[in-house]
Amino acid sequence: MKRFWLLVLFFFIFNFRVYAKVEKKIYYKDKIAVLTYHNVSPKPLTNLTITPERFEDDLLTLKRMGFNFISLKDTIDCLEGRRRPPVNALLITFDDGLKGFYRYALPVLRKYNIPSVNFIVTSRINTKGQKDSFSMNEEEVKEAFSSGLIEIDSHTHESHDYIYINESLKQGGKLAHRGYDPISKRFEREGDYEKRIYEDLVKSREVIKNLLGKDSNVLCFPFGQYNKKVLEIAKKAGFEYFVTTERGFNKFNSKSKKIYRFPAGYANIRIEDVVKEIIEKGK
Repeated sequence: MKRFWLLVLFFFIFNFRVYAKVEKKIYYKDKIAVLTYHNVSPKPLTNLTITPERFEDDLLTLKRMGFNFISLKDTIDCLEGRRRPPVNALLITFDDGLKGFYRYALPVLRKYNIPSVNFIVTSRINTKGQKDSFSMNEEEVKEAFSSGLIEIDSHTHESHDYIYINESLKQGGKLAHRGYDPISKRFEREGDYEKRIYEDLVKSREVIKNLLGKDSNVLCFPFGQYNKKVLEIAKKAGFEYFVTTERGFNKFNSKSKKIYRFPAGYANIRIEDVVKEIIEKGK
């Protein structure tokens, strides 16, 4: 019995520490800040990877400072004026659909009941590798989605790669550029390029529909690269909203089809600096 009450006391103290010090400040109204994360792992895989402890600390810092977490669906409803966002509204996003997200970020999001979205590269969900840097498989994607906290949308099917885009062999995103073949010394024909990316985007929506039974109408641009032609073709393929790497807020009733984000989940970026930028721009 004594042990039971000690556990109760510990639970109370822990939750008091996490939640009782929530700040009541209003940094901004009628806006949503969106944060970009990629992967979570105990191993320092790349600069786009943070540890599970760091990710949990990020969320607790944001919660303690009075940010209110909302979902991608809520964000879109706010953009369209269908609902007003809470003050200090914040959306957590993940790019790439990586296994480290499933293993380490998902349990933390579940622990604190925080919604998020993961933009998956649909051609990679059949990958058999088990490293944190590999993509989630179909069952892991379905489990994340069935949690009710995680939305799943597109990061293209096979266009999350770099290709040669000019005679100097400069590289650019496969979705946003016509390819250059250094052997034949020819550029991809415009018609072939348009057909390629249209079929890629249609396929991505098809995979998500078959796997999860949902229509994906949100496309996250690989590497943040896009152009007028990509937007035009993506709309024809069935996408309505487009997630960028451009910094900025998303405003209530703006009817914007673009979603702007702040970089957060980088090994060399502190959450305190991210918060400082958001607060400064929210004034």
